[in-house]
Amino acid sequence: MPSQVSNQPKKHHFVPQFLLELFADRQRRLTVYRLKATGPHIASIRDVGHRNLGHTIYMPGRNPDHETLEKGMSEIEGAAASVIRDLLASRKSELSPEHREVLSWFIALQWQRHRMLLDLVRVKVLQDHPMQPTDPEYEYATKSLGLHAILTNVIWPWKNRNDPMCRPKERWNHIVSRLEPMFWKTLRPRAPSLLVGDTTACLSGIAIGNDFDLPVAYANHGIGLGFENFQRLTAPLAPTLGLVISRSEDDARKITSRAMNRFTVGNSREFVAHSPEWPNAAPSLFGAMVDELTTQRWLAQHIFPGLRA
Repeated sequence: MPSQVSNQPKKHHFVPQFLLELFADRQRRLTVYRLKATGPHIASIRDVGHRNLGHTIYMPGRNPDHETLEKGMSEIEGAAASVIRDLLASRKSELSPEHREVLSWFIALQWQRHRMLLDLVRVKVLQDHPMQPTDPEYEYATKSLGLHAILTNVIWPWKNRNDPMCRPKERWNHIVSRLEPMFWKTLRPRAPSLLVGDTTACLSGIAIGNDFDLPVAYANHGIGLGFENFQRLTAPLAPTLGLVISRSEDDARKITSRAMNRFTVGNSREFVAHSPEWPNAAPSLFGAMVDELTTQRWLAQHIFPGLRA
C-alpha cells in the first residue's frame, strides 16, 4: 500500500465536492456557519466538509493506504452525481427504480462516513480500551477505526450488487434494504431555497409504534434516531432539489422547503452552508435558518459531545 501522499489529495471530503458545488456561487464559494463559531465565513468548497487524510487506513506494520476508500467512494459519488443531474434536468416528482437504487447507496455511504459517528465510535473504544500514543494500535484506533466498515458494508456490496455469483449477504446493505419499501418523492422549489450541511441524510420524526425515551422535540434534530425508528429522511441535493423518504405518503407530501431546512440545521453537527447570494434571494427562509441555528448552537454546546470547532 502506498505511503506517499504528495501525489494524492490530502483533503478527504465526507461531504462530496460535487454536492457542495451545487449550493455554491459561480466562484465555488459557500457561506459557512459552524456550530462552534460565532459568525459565518466564506469558504471554497475545497475547504468545507473534509478531514485531512480522513479516509486513510492505518494498520500496524503496514504503510498507510490513502487510496482504497477514496477510489471506492468516488464510484458511488459519481453515480449519485449523475442521478442528481438527471433529476435537475427533469421536473418529475417520482424517481425511477434506478435513481432510487443509486441514491439509497449514496445515503448509506453518507451515513456510514459521517464524522461524528466515526468520532463517537473511536472515543468509545478508547474509553473502554485505553491506549498510549506509543501503542501499535493507537494510530488505527484514533484515525481509522470505523473505516473498514465502510468497505465491508457499503463499497464492496455496492460493487457486488449486480453480480449473481456473489452471495446475497455480499450484496446487501441494511440502510438500502430499509429505504427500498418506503415512499420516495422529490421536493422542487421554484427558486433556490435549500441549505446543505455536514449531515446530508437527515433523520426526523418517530415512526409509529416505537418507544422514544427522550423529549419528542429531539427527534427533529436526529437525536435518538436510527434507521429502525425514524419517520422520515430528508436530503438536500441542490438549492432547488430535495429528496424526501418517508414511511407515509401523506407525511412526505407535507414537507416544505422550510421544513427540510429545519431538519438540515437540526441534524447538523458541524456546519450548515449556502451560496453567499442566497440570503437576498430567499430572505424569509434565511431568517428561519438563523433562528434554527441559534437552537442548534445551544445543542452543540450542551448536548453533542466532542464537536469539531
